[in-house]
Amino acid sequence: MPVVPRVGPPAGVVGASFLCLASFLFLSAPPARAGGTPAYRIVVNLPSRTLSLYAGADLVRRYPVAIGHPDTPSPVGRYRIAVKVVNPTWYPKRRPPVPPGPLNPVGTRWLGLNVPDLGLHGTNDPASIGQAVSGGCIRLHNADVEELFSLVGVDTPVEFTYETVEVRRLPADDWSAGPADEAALLYSYALTIHPDVYRRGRTTAAQAREVLLGAGITAELDRARLERQAREARGTLEPLPVVPRVVIAGRPARRVAWEEGRLWLPLNEAAELLGTPLLAWEGMLRERGGEAWVAATEVAWRRGYRVKALPAAATLYLTTPLVFWNDQPIARAFSAQDGVLVPLEPLAQACGRRVAVDPCLAVAVSEGGRTVPVQWRGEEAYLAPLVAAGLFALEVSVTEEGVRFAERSLEQPGEQLRGQLDL
Repeated sequence: MPVVPRVGPPAGVVGASFLCLASFLFLSAPPARAGGTPAYRIVVNLPSRTLSLYAGADLVRRYPVAIGHPDTPSPVGRYRIAVKVVNPTWYPKRRPPVPPGPLNPVGTRWLGLNVPDLGLHGTNDPASIGQAVSGGCIRLHNADVEELFSLVGVDTPVEFTYETVEVRRLPADDWSAGPADEAALLYSYALTIHPDVYRRGRTTAAQAREVLLGAGITAELDRARLERQAREARGTLEPLPVVPRVVIAGRPARRVAWEEGRLWLPLNEAAELLGTPLLAWEGMLRERGGEAWVAATEVAWRRGYRVKALPAAATLYLTTPLVFWNDQPIARAFSAQDGVLVPLEPLAQACGRRVAVDPCLAVAVSEGGRTVPVQWRGEEAYLAPLVAAGLFALEVSVTEEGVRFAERSLEQPGEQLRGQLDL
């Protein structure tokens, strides 16, 4: 049996406590090499006390571990697995060997690295997992090291890193509040700042910001909250301290508030950005500082705007396609759940058609006597694009950019319309 190094802490040393964030994570099936063996690699991040198993760029497993005590730190570097041993014997220095069994500090598996006295192994002290207590080796729960042992082979790359700042993208079911689009802004990413266990230098807010930028997160950050997270270095997942934004039709709101899982903006400012007065919708407003505020998604729903969240920028966009007549914009379309609608009156004026609307019957009647149903949004009548094209004998095409109308060409049969894609 190989000589397995001493892994216990110096006499009398007690490791610092640590909250384990995730004891086990399965994310994806590993890709395989040409010969059918997964291309695994192992990354041990010492400040987070975690061992991550990757297959290529995909995270496959994440295990909690114990790392070296500050007096006997685990060495940062790149290694490889050199030997695998089932039920190893432990050979401590100046003490008798400890055979396999419940008293063996190395546990049930040994994955020795290509440097002396360094390896990944199990433990007979599961309470030590998540602490900095070993003589330099990495300890895992026996069940975890047995699974890892079965997955990786000799020559698997192993890297010990020292990253005190970690950014993680969270799945949708981890969001804890608000409609999906709004929650995406504050709950898509989480930030963890770990304690500086080896006293290499406290993480600053500026360093955390650099890590976030490297991860593609460009959102404005609340500096005071970020500095607090860096100062406390709790080692726990926390929402990013972002300053959310709302942009309506390309124009950013000056004031935005996050309350009870929703984004709010002043009613008067929302009306200004929309370019149209807003009614004081009963039950949909709240007062802040003597001023009426409205939820951004409520504005979108009532005014027919699409809602799109860009979590990396912490921005909620309210957009709607335009209505064009001969390539000139004439109005904004209304984005409904079942498709896009076009306002009747601006289209009739642009194409020079006369139309009468019967509000009681909810129909529009053309000069030729053709009658079609209309849909009311507030006090304005709307039509589906194909219905509007048929009413006025126009060509229509619908794209992501908007709805385009033009006079029907003489060669085109009366009922053949192109661009029948609904947005």
